[in-house]
Amino acid sequence: MTFFTGSKVAIDSCGAVKVVDGYHGQSGEFQVEPTNKTGNDFRARGNLRYVGQRYLREAETKRWFFKAGPDAPETLLAFKDFDNTISRKGKAAPVKHWRPHVGDWNVGDPTWQSGKGKGLIGAINYLSSKGLNAISCLT
Repeated sequence: MTFFTGSKVAIDSCGAVKVVDGYHGQSGEFQVEPTNKTGNDFRARGNLRYVGQRYLREAETKRWFFKAGPDAPETLLAFKDFDNTISRKGKAAPVKHWRPHVGDWNVGDPTWQSGKGKGLIGAINYLSSKGLNAISCLT
């Protein structure tokens, strides 16, 4: 493998680039094993494969894959439980609290800073419970 660092390295590897010590020139192998996932875990269904049709197909289940989910990238992560999140547009673009979805959070789901995040994680759980499998957001 080749690993370089420097200004414009992605477009001009002949410029002022340096080798990244510890990674450059390394090689190795890894083995892909069958999944141990089951149930409604997307990873249990196998790779998505292009089969010459309009939609991708799940390798293990042979089911067609239809991407479905919300597309609200500007506001999903404008969330009060993330430190220092503010809205510069006030009521026109309020910071979300996702309070209606706190009840959709499950024991064992992630939280941070002594229980923050339940509304957002619950909202994602809710979408999953409705069969949605994709979400779009800007970070």
